[in-house]
Amino acid sequence: MTESQLSFRVALLSGVEGNVTADASQKVVEVKSKILEALNLDAAAFSLFLDSAAGEEVKDDWSVADISGRSILAVVQSEPEWCTNKRFSKSYIRGRRCGLEETSVDIDLKIYAGGTFSYSKKHHDHDAECGYSFDSQVTATGKWKLCWVASEMSEVLQLTGESTKHESQTVRSDPGESGDEDDKNGSGSFVGVASEMSEVLQLTGESTKHESQTVRSDPGESGDEDDKNGENRDYDRTTTQAFSQAFSKAELTTPDKGRHAHGGWTVSALRGAG
Repeated sequence: MTESQLSFRVALLSGVEGNVTADASQKVVEVKSKILEALNLDAAAFSLFLDSAAGEEVKDDWSVADISGRSILAVVQSEPEWCTNKRFSKSYIRGRRCGLEETSVDIDLKIYAGGTFSYSKKHHDHDAECGYSFDSQVTATGKWKLCWVASEMSEVLQLTGESTKHESQTVRSDPGESGDEDDKNGSGSFVGVASEMSEVLQLTGESTKHESQTVRSDPGESGDEDDKNGENRDYDRTTTQAFSQAFSKAELTTPDKGRHAHGGWTVSALRGAG
C-alpha cells in the first residue's frame, strides 16, 4: 500500500467481512467494484452505512479519505424502492408535412416485486401520400435483477425473458406513368421512411423460435409476375424471440421531456402494489 492509499473495512449483515484499499482521492462510487470483490458479491446493488450508532449513509461522492479506517456496513438491495412496483412509460410522436407523415413510439415497462416484469413497445409509421403504413408491437415478460456496473458507475436494471413481436406493413401502389419503373424497382418514397424507421426498432434478442407470415396479394393481370417475384411489399407477421434489455437507474429516473422530444420517463406506482 502506497502513501496515497488508504483502507477501510466493509461487512454484510450475514457477517461476511473484507478490507478495501484505494487511493485517498477516489470517490466511493469509483471503488464499489472493489467492495463487491471484498464481499464476494456478484454485481449486486447495495447501500453503504457507517457502522455506528447513528448509522449515517455513505454517499457516492464521499472520498476514500472520508471513510479511511472506518467500518462500513453494506446492505444488499434485492428489491430497491426506486424501481420495485413501479411503472416506467414514455411516448414520442413526430408529424411531418401537416400530418401526411407521422412516426410514434410508446413504451411501457412494469417492474413487479418478486423479480418479474412486463414490457410493451408500440411503433407506428405512415406516409399518407404514398400509401405506406407500418405497425409493430413488442410484448415481453420475464425476470429482472439489479446490478452494479462498474464501467458506468451506475445501478443497472437487467431484463431477461421472452418476447413476441407482431409487425405489419401496407404499401398502396398507384404510380403514374412515369412512376412505374420506380415502383417495380422498389425505390418509391416509402423506402426512405422505412430506413428511418429501422433505427428506432432495435430489439436485443436472439434465438428465433417461431415465425409466421401472411402476405396479402390482390394483383391485377399486370401484377401477377411481380407477385411471383416477391415484389409485393405487404406483410403481417409474428415472431417469438429471447428478450434481453438493460436500463440504467440514471436513464429511468430522468424526467420525461414530453411527447415531441426523445429521452426521459414518466414514473408511477403500480396500482394495487403493496
